[in-house]
Amino acid sequence: MRHNSRRLATTALLAVTGLIAPAAPLAFADPAPGAATGPSVLVLTVTPGTPAVPGIGHSVVLQCGDEPGGTHPSPAAACAALRTDGLDFTAKPTVQTMCPDIVRPVTVSATGVWDGDPVEYQHTYTNECLMQRATGVLFTL
Repeated sequence: MRHNSRRLATTALLAVTGLIAPAAPLAFADPAPGAATGPSVLVLTVTPGTPAVPGIGHSVVLQCGDEPGGTHPSPAAACAALRTDGLDFTAKPTVQTMCPDIVRPVTVSATGVWDGDPVEYQHTYTNECLMQRATGVLFTL
């Protein structure tokens, strides 16, 4: 039962990528700069602790394409942030936030495919406030 959220997120990722993957290779014209060149589906996870405790935490699926979707609460904003920053998982905050000096680590991870390429990202922040300040809407799950 502890690994259910991770299994569900992974199953959702596989189901979504399986549904949007072409049965046969397609010929594409050269994409415009910044345009998507393949499927972009990520499982984003926020887990308390360092190292992250498997099975504990919260995961969502973010699907970026013509119509952003998935289970992420703000898929359009999250996809736009990733596209604008070139798959940079840290935000460029417009408002500086003061965070308390509390040590309560939280680990974020992103796994999946972005424009058809595999993605594996993980980072641990000292506390949730620092995570929110650094990642903006991406890991606001």
